[in-house]
Amino acid sequence: MAISAQVINTIQQKLSLSIQNTTAVSGGSINHAWCILTAKGKYFVKINNTYQFPGMFQAEARGLTLIRATGAIAVPKVILEGTAGEDSFLVLEWIDARRPTAKASEVLGISLAHMHKNTAAHFGLDHDNYMGSLRQSNKIHPRWSVFFY
Repeated sequence: MAISAQVINTIQQKLSLSIQNTTAVSGGSINHAWCILTAKGKYFVKINNTYQFPGMFQAEARGLTLIRATGAIAVPKVILEGTAGEDSFLVLEWIDARRPTAKASEVLGISLAHMHKNTAAHFGLDHDNYMGSLRQSNKIHPRWSVFFY
C-alpha cells in the first residue's frame, strides 16, 4: 500500500513543506507506518481507515501529549493529526532506531518509574482511547480498583 495522494497533499499543505520521499517502515500490526523525508527532516506517519478505528489517532495524539507533559520520559512530539479522504493519519517526530544498550534500558526503566509518579485526583481520562484495535474506556473513577474493573 502506498500513501494516498490525498494524505500527502494534506500533510504538505498543513505543514507547509514538500514531501521528497516516502518509505514504508515496520512495527505496527493495525496501522500502516511510513517515514516521510522532507527538506525539514524526517517524520513518522501512521495511517489507517477513518471508519475502522474512529478517533484513534486523535486519542493517541492526546495521550502522547499528556505523557510528554510529565517531562519524565522522551516520547515523539505530535506534529499533526488529521484525515484525508478515507484515511486518518498521525504525523510524529522521527526518532532514529538504535541498538539498545544496557545503559539505555536502565534509563528507560528509571524514566518509566518517574512518569508513573505523576498523579491525579482520579483514575481515568477526559477521553476514551484504544488499546491496539480495542476501544478502551477511560471513564473517570475515584479509585483504581473501580477504574480497573
